[in-house]
Amino acid sequence: MDALLHDVAAQAAEDHVPTAKDKRWARGALAKLHREFDQAPAGDRARPASTKRGVTIPPELLELDRETLLAQIEFLKKIANVNYQQSELTGLSDHDLRVTLAMLLDPERY
Repeated sequence: MDALLHDVAAQAAEDHVPTAKDKRWARGALAKLHREFDQAPAGDRARPASTKRGVTIPPELLELDRETLLAQIEFLKKIANVNYQQSELTGLSDHDLRVTLAMLLDPERY
């Protein structure tokens, strides 16, 4: 049922032709958002993550394709009793898979 509602909503959004009233509302909402950002103290804003928290991906992992990355992660999961939070790896980017594999191969470092 959720998939059907999602499809109907997506189709309605694609078919919608904005009216002048819609455009005025959107401009007003955007202006309000900008005012709120301008009023918020800089300390309350999100900041980029520290570079120290990054994971260094070894050159040999950079050379692997997606299928090999997935296979290695699954192999480690089976033989080394490795656990990771992502139960579905299909939604991860190649970079995310490389980071995951780098962390699994060197857990003491991360």
